Amino acid sequence: MRWSESDATPEAGRDHDLPVLTTAQRGTLLARLGLSTHVPPTQDTAGLTTLVRAWLLAMPFHNLDLLAASLGTRRSLDQDEALARCLSGLGGPCHV
Repeated sequence: MRWSESDATPEAGRDHDLPVLTTAQRGTLLARLGLSTHVPPTQDTAGLTTLVRAWLLAMPFHNLDLLAASLGTRRSLDQDEALARCLSGLGGPCHV
């Protein structure tokens, strides 16, 4: 995911089809991660390190409910469902 439309750069090449977080989603996610919504992580190695560390500390790995579903009803989460789980505190499955 990209933070915003302005994150798309010609040099990035492969990220042109990545979904973009809305301003509200970005603010909620940063708050859930315990990061400032006024000064988001920088778009460099230090910023990525900050973001990943915050994610690992704040988002539990949780897919028991997904695994408990019967094989006939089990399915992958779409982006919106995965994000909603993470923002609600459920965390995300490993394949998100």
